[in-house]
Amino acid sequence: MIKFVVRYSAVVMLLLPFMAGANCLIPGYKATYDLNAGGASGTLVQSLQLADNHQYILSNITKAHVLFFSDSITETSQGLIRGKSIVPMQYNVVDTHENQPFSVRFNWQQKMATTTYNHKTATLRNLPANTEDNLSYQLAMSRDLSAKGYHKMFNFPVVALDANKQPVIKNIIYSAPHQQMLQTPLGNLQTYRLINQDSHEGSVTTLWLAPKYHNVIVKSQTQKAGEVKATLILKAYQKDSSCVIEG
Repeated sequence: MIKFVVRYSAVVMLLLPFMAGANCLIPGYKATYDLNAGGASGTLVQSLQLADNHQYILSNITKAHVLFFSDSITETSQGLIRGKSIVPMQYNVVDTHENQPFSVRFNWQQKMATTTYNHKTATLRNLPANTEDNLSYQLAMSRDLSAKGYHKMFNFPVVALDANKQPVIKNIIYSAPHQQMLQTPLGNLQTYRLINQDSHEGSVTTLWLAPKYHNVIVKSQTQKAGEVKATLILKAYQKDSSCVIEG
């Protein structure tokens, strides 16, 4: 049961905020979610910390339990925000259930990424210029969505592990956004709805993002064979004073 949290946590993460003011490119924040996945329940807390030199630290902490078992997943992405580009420098995920950390180090001068999983190191070369990690692509997607009148499909190459736990570059694709009114614990919200269909997993993930909360996800749902496998619902959002200044 707990493995559902591991499998679906990456695809049900929230997207990030965009323009908070005239000079603020991206505001920092903390968002708390209720999580239900494969019979397990718990919380997910995501925070975005920003520095004046355009550095970001994005982290997810997921805690779930079922019966007498518990699991905790900590995921972190660090990098730079350069204009409209999100440039990841390193990524780490630690899962107490699997106890096999996965990390990625990017070398953009050589266009390569070095991965480490289960004490084995591998190198991916000839990275596309817009390659992201499992968290940074969400920030990149939010930046695109924040552009006025954006209506295109999202397609990001992402460094990740495949079903055989081998490092690969896979394309994460979401449909063009559609507006939809959604009832949430925070009230009725105008949202953007995005859909991802993963042919390898046989799953469909739907995200609802609220511009009122700087384009964070207010709800996410993952289905497989018509059955709901994971649901994430925003229950608290707090913006902090950190900010990347435009320019």
